[in-house]
Amino acid sequence: MGQNAELIAQQLIIHVNQKVAEYLLVYTNKSVYGWIESIKDEHDLVNRILHHRNKNNLSETRIKVLINPDEFLIIPKALFDKNNIAKAWNTVNNSTPEKLFQEYIDFINGFFVSNISNKLIKILENKHPEINISTHHKYIIESLSVLDYTTAFFVFKYDSKILLLSLKDNNLTFYNEFLITSPNDVAYYILSVFEQHNISPTSTVLLYDTVNTDFDEELSVLKSYIKNCNPLNLDLVANITRIQNKNNLISYNTISTLLCE
Repeated sequence: MGQNAELIAQQLIIHVNQKVAEYLLVYTNKSVYGWIESIKDEHDLVNRILHHRNKNNLSETRIKVLINPDEFLIIPKALFDKNNIAKAWNTVNNSTPEKLFQEYIDFINGFFVSNISNKLIKILENKHPEINISTHHKYIIESLSVLDYTTAFFVFKYDSKILLLSLKDNNLTFYNEFLITSPNDVAYYILSVFEQHNISPTSTVLLYDTVNTDFDEELSVLKSYIKNCNPLNLDLVANITRIQNKNNLISYNTISTLLCE
């Protein structure tokens, strides 16, 4: 794509999910160009990022790498002890990663701890320290925190997982991922969380991401129990959650100005 006075690259966001990297190139006029690439390993990913950086004349401070971890913990600030993170992780996940990645999220007043690739962190921190590393989850939480919903339940489907978030009085009360193995799993997990955590089906708005086109069947079940089920029209979260695209190429004309923070 040629660059002119109206199309100057301002930011590059890369969402990494296992062996796939989804790119969003944001321009100064708020238009967005997205594409998907398969990646071999961490070194291949870094080389691709640097290639797109040079091609679009971007500084490393304008690059954000978002990683989707396999497992995570959310620890309230009052209970957080950096000396006991590994012990807490092993207790919950029954594993001991070489290194745990931790991020403080102001909106939930707590730490998001995950097991993202230690090799990737080392490469970026040692050779490209200005590139911002974060998690897909932190980006979603911070994006939702600016919405005008003080009490709501959010549903995101991507790959073979479903991500569920619950807000009550502007506080995060539930956050977890579930593996989807059958078409009935989505409605089952949502209704189970509502029941187990005493979430009101009449006063809580359920918002589902609009990227997915296969949500109709679940809605027919959910609407008989949950009064308000509405699509979530937030370009930022939807685009980062999944770029749905059969040709590995997609172009967006509008997106939230949050991308150009």
